[in-house]
Amino acid sequence: MDLDRWVNDNNPDEQLQYGNGWWDYIELIRRLMYKFGAEEAHVVATYPMRTPPPEEDLLMPVVQFEVGSTEFIVKYDFGVYPERWMVSVKNAISVVRPILVQQLFRAYRITCSA
Repeated sequence: MDLDRWVNDNNPDEQLQYGNGWWDYIELIRRLMYKFGAEEAHVVATYPMRTPPPEEDLLMPVVQFEVGSTEFIVKYDFGVYPERWMVSVKNAISVVRPILVQQLFRAYRITCSA
């Protein structure tokens, strides 16, 4: 499903304490897309995330987007400490190597507000 359509259909209730964290993740995905020149993003899966106290359940998306011949799949969980990021990168030459999200952000001068 298209990311924007999924966001429209699934944004959290305004009363939830951690709704801002959900929106921060969505905005980060949009910033990554803009920075890399990706035109589309799709929600390929969802998962329930339990937040720290006051405990709430948020439906979180697993997002896929492509830049040229490289595919990125991103999952984020801020319900645990330290926060957990999973980034899968697949490209035409199938080189597998670990990538630290912080290094990616620094390399492309992407900032996150906490």
